[in-house]
Amino acid sequence: MKKAFEECGVELPQGKPQGAPMNSGALRKSIKEYVACMGENGVELPEPNLSGKGPVFQESEVDREDPTFKAANEKCQSRLGAPGGPPEEG
Repeated sequence: MKKAFEECGVELPQGKPQGAPMNSGALRKSIKEYVACMGENGVELPEPNLSGKGPVFQESEVDREDPTFKAANEKCQSRLGAPGGPPEEG
């Protein structure tokens, strides 16, 4: 799954949300929050593949070079969590 994110220009934090496996509910939630954030910032991503098989997003469906994508991605990276776990809810 890490490779799939990298292919789409998404930087995953070192470590996994709360040490959870790649197919965990915490990671799935983080991905869905990231997709929602991207939409709020003008980038409509396709429905993520959360099966754990294949890429999360098909590279052909995401224009990583688009300036809007780059700006939104920068704003939304934190939704994927920081090293050691997702952002704290306050």
